[in-house]
Amino acid sequence: MNQPFLEQLKNIISNQLNLIENRKYILHIPQSGDAYIADNRWHFHPTAELFIQISGISKMFFTKEKILSHKNEMLLIPKTISHYEEVKPEKYAFNNIVIAFGRQTISIHSATEGEHCLPHIKELEQFTSHDVASIYHYLDTVVTLQNNNSPNTKNAIRGLLLTVLSLLLNSIENPSTHQRNESYKVTQCRRLVSEYLSNPSLNVMWLAKQITCSPDYLSSIFNKETGHSLIEHINDKRIDFAKELLANSYLNIAEIAQACGYNDPGYMTRQFKKRNKESPRSYRKNNI
Repeated sequence: MNQPFLEQLKNIISNQLNLIENRKYILHIPQSGDAYIADNRWHFHPTAELFIQISGISKMFFTKEKILSHKNEMLLIPKTISHYEEVKPEKYAFNNIVIAFGRQTISIHSATEGEHCLPHIKELEQFTSHDVASIYHYLDTVVTLQNNNSPNTKNAIRGLLLTVLSLLLNSIENPSTHQRNESYKVTQCRRLVSEYLSNPSLNVMWLAKQITCSPDYLSSIFNKETGHSLIEHINDKRIDFAKELLANSYLNIAEIAQACGYNDPGYMTRQFKKRNKESPRSYRKNNI
């Protein structure tokens, strides 16, 4: 557990709580955007992501707009909205934190400026929490309310943000919620897999390059610490996402395969049957 980073997170979230309580916060939410675009540059997530800008400027691109986030500003990206981020050169060094969610996990990482004006993950922590489902439900509600400018709605959004950040702070301050003991490289690997599922280049070699180690070493430590093959982990996550798209979108099988990072729909179908004992079409029919 990285204590200095955890202390930094506590201070950042406490500062945002103070800004929200005093009605001095700024929250950006994209007004539009296409979902499920699969491209090496674009990515998207089944749950919302929350960004907090620490210094410098983040430039976030959506298919129909771009948003600049400055110091102490928050950006809430709705679920399934395609986006990509660039670092905007500024006199202050770039730094932000990104809060994302799995089924039972909260993942928080800090990013600094990397190559080609892209953000680079510097520190990362992951937590298990019983509050995960509630947190991303509250964030989805904030997105739903964003276009209503009545005073009562603004108060509701403010209350939801206070609740979300308070629950996040509780997860950080409670040591029992920290995820299993694993190396930083394995934790970073998990995060990259979640972040880039739609990228067809996502494989062991690509991950090893991002994490700066050899593919054999990464495969070995991932298997040793998790008990699972890294290749199987990638396919498991992609098929989980395919199930969500089959049940909650109108994309056809080929489009879903592309959105999940598969160039070959037939290969996705084989992986799907292997894990679910039925075809994607059968799964869709039984879950709509």
